[in-house]
Amino acid sequence: MSEGRKFNEDESAEILRRAAEMQGQAHSGTDGLSLGDLTKIAEEAGIDPQHVLNAAKEANRPAVATAVAKGAMEEMRRTVPGQLTEEVWEEIVNDLRSMFGRKGKIKKTANRYDWTITKDDGGKLTVSATSKGGQIDLRLLNDTSQSHIAFWVIGSVFTVMAMAMTGKFMSKAHYAFPEIAPTLVVIAAAFVAALVFGARYADRHSRSKHEACLDVVARHLEGLDLSTALPTMTAPASEEETLRLNLQG
Repeated sequence: MSEGRKFNEDESAEILRRAAEMQGQAHSGTDGLSLGDLTKIAEEAGIDPQHVLNAAKEANRPAVATAVAKGAMEEMRRTVPGQLTEEVWEEIVNDLRSMFGRKGKIKKTANRYDWTITKDDGGKLTVSATSKGGQIDLRLLNDTSQSHIAFWVIGSVFTVMAMAMTGKFMSKAHYAFPEIAPTLVVIAAAFVAALVFGARYADRHSRSKHEACLDVVARHLEGLDLSTALPTMTAPASEEETLRLNLQG
């Protein structure tokens, strides 16, 4: 191939992606590349090293599964230095009950504590706490499948009703079916677009509230001396009360 050819941005990205894929297949038995190696390769390819650092940070974030195909599970984590004891777990549960306004069910195993509630839509929300290596790992798992199903069922009903009413009105106005059909298609497309946008907005709103919930619990634990006796301490009243009202709303 001639070295004089210029590739556009999309072609360049695809070539580099495919080359990296081939490299990975050829060296699948190695220990991988360090961040320094990746940064050096990026510089040689004309890629800003800061983009590599940002991409590495994204790769290290906990995976969040929100697609229906993956069970519509929303997951988020926080890590706090300290040891998980019965007293610490009680502090966590008190925070959760205050913010969600529900007692919840508690399950304890050898090295894990779970607090689970059933939401108004029938889905489950579980907050787990585990301890390892002097760290407390908080994990929130939210099942959004029931809310997705309800959202799409209700939205579909309204879409069919709107199409039926529009078709009936246009028929009474003596429009022929070839004239009615495009209008019905537009209505269906508009409702589907609104449903998709609405579902994504609801997911982002739900995730934002739950992220804030974990942040409050984590900051509460960070304010405690988890290596010795546990003092009585609660999250800031105004912030906790605001979150409680939002989570119940």
